[in-house]
Amino acid sequence: MTPPNKTGAEPGSSRAEKTVATTVLPEQSLVNQSNPEGSPVTDTSSILAVKAREKALNWLARLSDTEYEAYRNAVARQLKVPPSILDKERAARKKQSERIHGAAPQPARRPLKANAPEKTDGVTVSPQPDSSKLLPAPKPSADAQRPLRVSPPAKQVSFDEWHALIAANFPALFRPAEICASVVAQLLINDVTNPFALALVDVPSSGKTITLNFFDVSDLAYTTDSFTPASFVSHASNVGRDDLSKVDLLPRIRFRTLIVRDLAPIFGAKEDDVLKTMGILTRVLDGEGLRIDSGVHGGRGYSGDYTFMLLAGTTPIPPRVFKIMGTLGSRLFFLALHSPAKGQDELIAQNRVGTRSEKERVCRKATENFLRTLWSRFPDGVNWNRERDLEDCLRVIAQCAQLLAVLRGTIQVWPSGFGETLDHSVPIIEQPDRINCLLYNLARGHALLAGRTQISQADLAPVLEVAFDSAPTIRSKVFRGLLEHNGTLKTSQVERILRCSKPTALKEMEALAVLGIVEKIEVEFEQPIPPQLQTQVEALAVKEGRCEHAIRLVERFAWFGCDECKSLRWAMPKC
Repeated sequence: MTPPNKTGAEPGSSRAEKTVATTVLPEQSLVNQSNPEGSPVTDTSSILAVKAREKALNWLARLSDTEYEAYRNAVARQLKVPPSILDKERAARKKQSERIHGAAPQPARRPLKANAPEKTDGVTVSPQPDSSKLLPAPKPSADAQRPLRVSPPAKQVSFDEWHALIAANFPALFRPAEICASVVAQLLINDVTNPFALALVDVPSSGKTITLNFFDVSDLAYTTDSFTPASFVSHASNVGRDDLSKVDLLPRIRFRTLIVRDLAPIFGAKEDDVLKTMGILTRVLDGEGLRIDSGVHGGRGYSGDYTFMLLAGTTPIPPRVFKIMGTLGSRLFFLALHSPAKGQDELIAQNRVGTRSEKERVCRKATENFLRTLWSRFPDGVNWNRERDLEDCLRVIAQCAQLLAVLRGTIQVWPSGFGETLDHSVPIIEQPDRINCLLYNLARGHALLAGRTQISQADLAPVLEVAFDSAPTIRSKVFRGLLEHNGTLKTSQVERILRCSKPTALKEMEALAVLGIVEKIEVEFEQPIPPQLQTQVEALAVKEGRCEHAIRLVERFAWFGCDECKSLRWAMPKC
């Protein structure tokens, strides 16, 4: 389609040449007017001529083939060069652009119907003013099938073999790796349409990147170190509309696992930038594609089944990020690695035994063979029979969904100015439906790893751990402390868990009480007071005859502190 021409001139005419000269090549036009007789030009005019030529060539490289043919002769006459020179220059610049931006398979697209926007599994394009002209359909994408067709493994690897190998090389990482594999396996379940996004959270050098590298399998994953909101559906002004699909991220991750090694730079950006990124990511994680309108390329995007999985790593997340996610509706789940502190003997042993890189290489190869074995076993995916799943297991998943929805609630607590009294805002708590669906998919993915098409109690441990860790960091720590102390925590215990002052501990206890997770009670200090358990502050309080504030799980969530729940959980390492 020819670009709009303000003069109304036909491309290729003398009037079109004047239009090109005044709109595309202002500097070149200036040179021609200042030097009509062809006399020697000054240095300034030479520079202007070179800049005009570069501007024209860059403009031509961004045009589609149809647009280029329309303006080719007019620009050639304006620059006083043969059209063949323009052809060579344009081809060279297009190749340079492809090397920079890379290439990606174009998704399938049907021709547009008259006066109706296209809405298929491919690109969605707004209807053009001339409805009698249909856009040419690109070649169908080879990866449009679900699940993806991958090559068979070099060696068949079972779940037990893979599990044992990871545990032998990285004892502290085999449980997180198992949960990550449960996320990836969801791509084999045909009725899963909600992307599952899991971020591994811990301090630097705790094994997050090593765990993610296990799953960097060609054909099944797309790995990047960072991304921008505009990368999913690009509207870059320096790329022609016909070439934008080559740089779009969304078609490249379709039916794959997107691995982002570090989300910390995204979470650490300015609040407006975080809000923009999380807004786009929230929409993309609906699995229905993404459409964006801009003043550069108009409306373009993708619609249909654009399911993918997301694995990422990050350092502990600032509270402001949880506030933003709570406003938009959080789609991210988190898993704390709880990496144990290492003593000097363990650090010395690391330098005496085999290198870490060699262990990682072995685990990556085993993971690749295991995933390819899984994909080869279920080449057409799995049609899950939901009626066969045990009701007791579904009830536990529902309880976890209700708990996480409340733990993620957005609330503000502040001192009222009168003693230890606190005021708070009205809590905003999301409905648990989406969380329930995603946690159920996680349990099914874990069952599929073991070759089962029905969930059992063995698949509930990943659900419990992810539910506990996906809340704001401070609340997650306090809740885990409640579970370790049979559902009850005193103020002094909260202070030790969070390593904070008494006012901060009381603030967090108040937030949990307002959200309806715990109830506030007062307990008396026991006599005698063991010195190793009670602080000097507690001893002074007993001497003055005061009671201590405490919180206790409400009846609705008391199950999480009982022995039945403990029997379903894994023995995770302590920090």
